[in-house]
Amino acid sequence: MTPSEIAAALREMAERLLATANTIDPVNIDVDVSGSPGAALIARERIRQITEEGFSASGDRSHTGNELAWGAYAYLERASQDRLPQDDPSTPHVWPWKKGQWRPKGSRIRNLTIAAALIAAEIDRRWQNGERP
Repeated sequence: MTPSEIAAALREMAERLLATANTIDPVNIDVDVSGSPGAALIARERIRQITEEGFSASGDRSHTGNELAWGAYAYLERASQDRLPQDDPSTPHVWPWKKGQWRPKGSRIRNLTIAAALIAAEIDRRWQNGERP
């Protein structure tokens, strides 16, 4: 698949998800992610961030300047770059936290997984603040 074909497929998937977003209650949904390695990796990473890194919903609520989204963007940006090694320690200009907290991994999939888990944390933070799709 070419990059443009991948982008088109992702847009189509996003449109389908958005079309049903208002009908889903994410708090009471029972989803089997066994058929989706990506969804399983993201869920595991979010759980790891909470259990091993000590991040929490209450801590996430303090990030009112979109820091979680910007952090996700930094990992996404790294994953999309071909010219830099995935574990290059140079801190992206959009990284919202201290330089020492930037810890890219050596794999595109790992960096994408971290980005997606940070997006999930941002969605959770917004949801807890009463924002809905």
